[in-house]
Amino acid sequence: MACEVSWYDPEHTILIVTITKDTTWTDYHNAIDVLVAHAAATDQRIDAVFYDNVGMPAGNPMPHIKKGVAKIMSQPNFWLALIAGTRGSSGFVRIIIETLARAIGGGQAGNRPMFFRTLEDAIAYIREDRAKNGTGIRPEEYFPVAQSSTG
Repeated sequence: MACEVSWYDPEHTILIVTITKDTTWTDYHNAIDVLVAHAAATDQRIDAVFYDNVGMPAGNPMPHIKKGVAKIMSQPNFWLALIAGTRGSSGFVRIIIETLARAIGGGQAGNRPMFFRTLEDAIAYIREDRAKNGTGIRPEEYFPVAQSSTG
């Protein structure tokens, strides 16, 4: 898989998704499905870091990222999905993600840092957030998921 998903910690509460130069949008969606499956298999808090030193796959990222964020945030014990690395923390990727976070999550979601220069900084933030906010099921106000309308 060109988008590797692995546990960071022996307790299996933090997942790392490593983006490689060969990652495709299909790989990205498969990785999202793995994240959601891992979160669904437990009641404990799950956080993830997308580690990106190479940039996004070719093509329009908006529909892919929007679909991925919606899947992740629909899992009630999934708290943080952070982006770390030289390509994931700056420029175009950052603009796209911040725009989607405001559109999908709104409220407090837009007030939390999402981008970190290093994996270590992202992990440190997760640990700080856990000390402050706890574990288990994510309160709705922590990251409200916008309701989509059908018509």
